[in-house]
Amino acid sequence: MNPLRTTVLMKTDISGSTPRFRALSGVDLAASLAEHRELIARLGTTGDGQIIKAEGDSFWIVFPSVTPAALAGVAMPEELGRS
Repeated sequence: MNPLRTTVLMKTDISGSTPRFRALSGVDLAASLAEHRELIARLGTTGDGQIIKAEGDSFWIVFPSVTPAALAGVAMPEELGRS
């Protein structure tokens, strides 16, 4: 018998990004998305999180339990607010 295992799936997305991104030049858009990808990759992979899909400014991240998912979910907007 297989033991039950908790898995948490998190989807991130920048609210209202489409009109903001449309106003950027191609170079600025690429730089902004690269910076966002770096932040999500760094914070999303802590606590054994794994990015399973990236779509523009949104990401699907799987975590092995609720605690690291919650910690990442709190850290992401906190760090975005500082930038």
